[in-house]
Amino acid sequence: MNGPKNRDETPGVSGRNSLSDILKKLTDWIAPPPTQSEEISRKARLLAKIVLSIFVTNTIGFVGALLEPKNKLSVTLIFYGLAYTAIIGFVIVLRQGKIKLAGWSLTVFMWCIVAFATLFFGGLQSQVPVVFVVAIMFIGSFLGGRSAVILALVTIAFLGFVAFLEVNHLMPAQLGPEYSPINAWGGLCVALLLMAMLLQNSLASIKESEERYQLAVRGSAAGLWDWDIKTNEVYYGRGLKEILGYEPTEFPYNSATFNDAIHPEDLPLIKASLDKHFLSPENRFDVEFRLRVKNGDYRWFNSQGEAVRNKQGQPYRMVGSIADITKRKLAEESITQKNEELIKINEELDRFVYSASHDLRAPITSLLGLIEVARLEDDILSIKKLLSMQERSLMKLDSFIYDIVSYSRNNRVGIEIEKIDFRSLLDNIYDLLHHMEPGKGIRKEIEIDPDLCFYSDKKRIYVVLNNLISNAIRYSDPTKEDPFIKIQIANSGNGVTLRVIDNGGGIDMEFIPKIFDMFYRASERSGGSGIGLYIVKEVVQKLHGTIEVFSQRYQGSEFIVRLPDMKGR
Repeated sequence: MNGPKNRDETPGVSGRNSLSDILKKLTDWIAPPPTQSEEISRKARLLAKIVLSIFVTNTIGFVGALLEPKNKLSVTLIFYGLAYTAIIGFVIVLRQGKIKLAGWSLTVFMWCIVAFATLFFGGLQSQVPVVFVVAIMFIGSFLGGRSAVILALVTIAFLGFVAFLEVNHLMPAQLGPEYSPINAWGGLCVALLLMAMLLQNSLASIKESEERYQLAVRGSAAGLWDWDIKTNEVYYGRGLKEILGYEPTEFPYNSATFNDAIHPEDLPLIKASLDKHFLSPENRFDVEFRLRVKNGDYRWFNSQGEAVRNKQGQPYRMVGSIADITKRKLAEESITQKNEELIKINEELDRFVYSASHDLRAPITSLLGLIEVARLEDDILSIKKLLSMQERSLMKLDSFIYDIVSYSRNNRVGIEIEKIDFRSLLDNIYDLLHHMEPGKGIRKEIEIDPDLCFYSDKKRIYVVLNNLISNAIRYSDPTKEDPFIKIQIANSGNGVTLRVIDNGGGIDMEFIPKIFDMFYRASERSGGSGIGLYIVKEVVQKLHGTIEVFSQRYQGSEFIVRLPDMKGR
């Protein structure tokens, strides 16, 4: 659909600098700008062509009259002067957009000329009155069948007056001996009435068909296009303009520039589909692509069309429709995204079930084994040692269950916003983690911005800090002279920045991208559940925050969490 002209604006086909091109430009100048009604615009352009034709015909007649020596110059100038005055009047009325008035004026002008010729050049016996049929058809096409009937009745009355003049020998024209004015008038009456009624019925049928067509088009929410392949002209229907967000009078594209509205990535797809359809009608033209609408956004559209072919099978015209399918596309993308999420969830569920069953059973199996050994042991010190080992197994089981509950709660429960007391949260966390080995030998530092006022979900913040601190304790390096965990909480504009820094064992660079994956353990000897950092990431995302980590093996790690203040949300 690419070419040099837009049929809405410059109808017709011509070569450059040709007479046809000049006449086309004159027609464009005479016709008013396009209106919201394509039918009115079509009539306006047809009127412009008729006025231009009358001008050309009048000019040829004027030149011929001037060259005829028998004609009086004064009569010629008066007659053609009046004609040119009428033409100028038609142009003024037409350019003002008064289509109905221009149609009536042109009809009256034609009717008066025919009436004048009937009175002074042959009367009813001449063929001049037949031209009244043309006037009636013309007015019917522009103003409807009722106007055609009215004009037919007026014409019949006028021709009756002419018949009266002829019967009484008051006509300047000479009548033949076999001529009967009454018979001629009667025949013309029948012809004119039949023509008017047939025209009225035809126009009514056409109007009804057009209304059905328009209702069908509007009901389908589709826009139409009509491409003359030979001349590369494209007609863009009103519906197409509307679904792109434009009024019919402001449509900025023509067939030469319409490709500018198509998304560059989709142009090859459209061209390939057209080429296939041109090669064989069995290959349907049915393509989905993006178009830029009035507000500058790209929306998805579906265009379907079919080429009209000549006897040789070559396409010379193509008609099609275009419909906005953005909602369908968004729905499809949403379904695709949800399917991908479902696949991911299923994969995580499989890993979860496998790892959870293993991690839940391992402490229980260990605990059962220790109980069995304790039953056979009589030494009190050995029994105490076994009880301590049982306690660690239970703590590991409790920690894993806590992680599972935290994961489940983060997915199920909505965000509960309240003011966060970080000092109280950290005290509670350290009270619960004091039993962890080797936590008792680690120096802790806590720095909290004294002016901090922050709102978020208290329970989720607790989960984040608890996991990061417990990890720092679990992977600390007891061989270092001064093992420490430093916690910094500072105001950062519209939120807060949490830092958990340690000088523990650190993480190898190759493992850092994976540590937030579910059930990932950098070492099989790790005592953690493998879902702690995964839960931290999920919770941080739930709170619309970010998390990043900097770590070096044997040097320590730094986790940085940035969270927005949720006050007022």
